[in-house]
Amino acid sequence: MTHMMSSKSLSVSALCRSEATADSVRAALGPDRAVRCSTRVGPLAETAGAVAQDAAAADLVIVDLDLSDRAEIDALDRLISGPWADVPVVVTAPDTDLAGLRRLMRLGIADVVPQPVTRADLLAGIQAAQARRARTSSVPPDTPEAPAADRRPARRGGLTVAVLKAGGGCGATTVAVHVAAAFARRANRPRAVGLVDLDMQFGTCGLFLDMPVETSAVEVLRAGRRLDADMLRAAVQHHRSGLDLLGAPDHVVPLDEATPEAVERLAAACRDLWGCTVIDLPSAWTDWTRTVLEQADVVLLVMQMSVPAIHQAARQLETLAAEGLSETPVIGVVNRSARGLFGRSDMVKSAEKTLGIPLTHLIPSDWKAVSAAVDAGETLFEARQARPARKAVEDVVKAVLAAARRTETAASAG
Repeated sequence: MTHMMSSKSLSVSALCRSEATADSVRAALGPDRAVRCSTRVGPLAETAGAVAQDAAAADLVIVDLDLSDRAEIDALDRLISGPWADVPVVVTAPDTDLAGLRRLMRLGIADVVPQPVTRADLLAGIQAAQARRARTSSVPPDTPEAPAADRRPARRGGLTVAVLKAGGGCGATTVAVHVAAAFARRANRPRAVGLVDLDMQFGTCGLFLDMPVETSAVEVLRAGRRLDADMLRAAVQHHRSGLDLLGAPDHVVPLDEATPEAVERLAAACRDLWGCTVIDLPSAWTDWTRTVLEQADVVLLVMQMSVPAIHQAARQLETLAAEGLSETPVIGVVNRSARGLFGRSDMVKSAEKTLGIPLTHLIPSDWKAVSAAVDAGETLFEARQARPARKAVEDVVKAVLAAARRTETAASAG
């Protein structure tokens, strides 16, 4: 690769910590007449103020960064959040370990080029930045965003399944984790399924999978316009079952930390990255939880077979209808079902009459097997026991896929 893909002249601003790196960048880009490159030498933390606006006018910014210098990382974060919000940034660094790469990708960096800088690596990084800009340039940067409630939800890309609790303690997180694992087991490619824990106050998906959360969903939501599939890919953690996890923070965060606009961007990034996304929601209703449910293709309403839980489930269904979300398919899932319920007991029939939805998905109570899986950080599909529970979860997944197909068929016919 010796030429840029586009014949249009490209303006590049390179901020380098040393003359040696500046010389390497100039040498790498020099033979290409389609590139106009200006360089400035000095640590970013010291030169940021002087170069911020000039670099913002460029088509691309290259930054030579010391990943061990917190001041430089903070300076880059401020620039990307401010004057460089709409400019692709490529970072070059001498030491690019996994932790450093994660830190950079969370900032929304287009690509990272190792040092010493070579022409092939730098042109590849520039092309990656151009491709990313092309993906995000369909909406002009100065166009104000309409409130999420005033926009039709985007239905492109992968399937989105929202898990809604009929009150606390019903085991909705257990269901979310194992449904995601079941989807991952069915996937025909690696890393095709994402599990997103948006219960930002008491989320435990990471604990269920024995995965300490490194980058939480709250941190990703704070990225603003920088949030896309590339950033999401860098933030998630991969579990041996095949699913990717974007976990909740390990401390209580106010629910208003999220906004409908940020959640809608996250949902779009999930659809771009994964074939299926399972989102575990908090019990509380907010503007942004409504946005998640609006974006969902299918809602799993998880409950237990008790009078209080059935009343809570009825309230959730009433709220869905009141919020104009009654067209989204809702699948009722009864978790921790006692053996006697599998004969379609009078209680199940009464609950169906109260709720107005069928309750054909009853996940049997198997505390011993489920607890053993949680203690080992395993899903039910890795554990040897809990075969009836696995079968019930697989049936839920089949129902989700069938509901999604019916919705797609109806939309095509309409």
